[in-house]
Amino acid sequence: IYITGSKELHDGPLEFEVAMQWNGTYTESIYSYVNNIATRHGGTHVSGFSAALTRSLNQYIKNNNLLKNTKVNVGGEDMREGLTVVLSIKIANPQFEGQTKQKLGNSEVASVVQTIVGEEFSTYLDENPQIARTIVDKAILAAQAREAAKKARELTLRKTALDSGRLPGKLSDCQEKDPTKCEIYIVEGDSAGGSAKMGRDRRFQAILPIRGKILNVEKARLQKVLQNEEVGTMISAFGCGIGSDNFNLEKLRYHRIIIMTDADVDGSHIRTLLLTFFYRHMPALIDNNFIYIAQPPLYRVTRKKVSRYIHSEREMDEYLLSLGISDVTLRLASHSESLEKDEVKTLLYSILEVEQLIASIERKGIPFREFLGARNAEGLFPRFHVILNGEHLFVHSNDQFVELKKQNEELQRKAHEETLASIPEEEQTEEMKAFHPRPLSFVELYEEGKLKGLKEKLAEYSFSLDQYMKAQGKLLDILDEAGGETPIYTLKELIEFLRLNGRT
Repeated sequence: IYITGSKELHDGPLEFEVAMQWNGTYTESIYSYVNNIATRHGGTHVSGFSAALTRSLNQYIKNNNLLKNTKVNVGGEDMREGLTVVLSIKIANPQFEGQTKQKLGNSEVASVVQTIVGEEFSTYLDENPQIARTIVDKAILAAQAREAAKKARELTLRKTALDSGRLPGKLSDCQEKDPTKCEIYIVEGDSAGGSAKMGRDRRFQAILPIRGKILNVEKARLQKVLQNEEVGTMISAFGCGIGSDNFNLEKLRYHRIIIMTDADVDGSHIRTLLLTFFYRHMPALIDNNFIYIAQPPLYRVTRKKVSRYIHSEREMDEYLLSLGISDVTLRLASHSESLEKDEVKTLLYSILEVEQLIASIERKGIPFREFLGARNAEGLFPRFHVILNGEHLFVHSNDQFVELKKQNEELQRKAHEETLASIPEEEQTEEMKAFHPRPLSFVELYEEGKLKGLKEKLAEYSFSLDQYMKAQGKLLDILDEAGGETPIYTLKELIEFLRLNGRT
């Protein structure tokens, strides 16, 4: 639904436009702007729009007696459930509240927006009764759900002991009572909860284990959210209530709520679900910086009774390689010189980057050997991989790519014309005659730029990218402390040897 309007004010014209659409979600999203400046906290233009929307729908409901079989009061909040709005006004002298210019304060704007939107929206409802009924039915359903959620929330609050101090059985609370000094860790499962309890400082650290993945609140009404056991446990533990009507930040028992899930895909999903819950139903916790995310390690490496925690695959690789080169020396075959430890590290980090780029290229379905073999006469790597008329092609420049796009369209046009010519003219329809070319099938090879730089780095050691997996004579020898020598013929062989050495 799109509405636009304007009115002459004493200090200049006011122009506004609004686009709105209801969808299947349960949240209201209003994006408002004044002279192209985003007003995150709304203002008089938003309040005028909301008032017009509520008044128009209420009048339509009353005129058509749509609540005769329903014992529920439909409010503005219910009417805006699932509504997305973009509202923009242009005004000569905007008056913003505060220094951030995120809330409009011009009082005359509200009445202008309310009047014009009210008239236009009422006309739209009268002219589109089927759509109007759909909007009203959604609002009535939202009101019924709100009433049910209110009862469920009251029941949840009675179960939680906000008045008596009783807390969930699975919560391992801390001794400190000052919320500014307390923190609670939300952990994944009872086993993680047991480990966290052993490592916590019980004076100020509380542990709350949750079972599995909580409800996705983005796809559920508040009534269903409150029926979820894990959500109820968190509400009880935090002590501050839930929802706009019953949330009280002053009753929050912990000023640091730390999400600590496993460092895997499931852990990331649980973390996202928890953040969605806080964002939708306890946004004040995010606004006041009370939500934190712990970053647990992926690995623990123990060597010679010394343990170290590793947080990423790249860090693990670098650590293993640093251990792998600690008791060996690398001697270049080209001029029998040994590399310093810093030089070895620089070389290995370059090879690690090559490995990452190879993985990226091969994820696109292109073998690395084939990619290397596609260099042109100047030694440049391809920028695109294209499939044209069933033929796989490597393209080295934007001009070539544009030319192939033209060829793709011409080939399809020719095939379309030949097909059309084979059909009697009296049997041809307009749909048959219409030509809709399919886009050229391609992948862009962003890696070529980085590989160019790595090629230059490897050249400093007289190595090439071809030597990553293709033997072209001995590259170097690895000398161990016992006097042994291991010949190395490829860069891949080098890095795998040092990884293995780091593990032993």
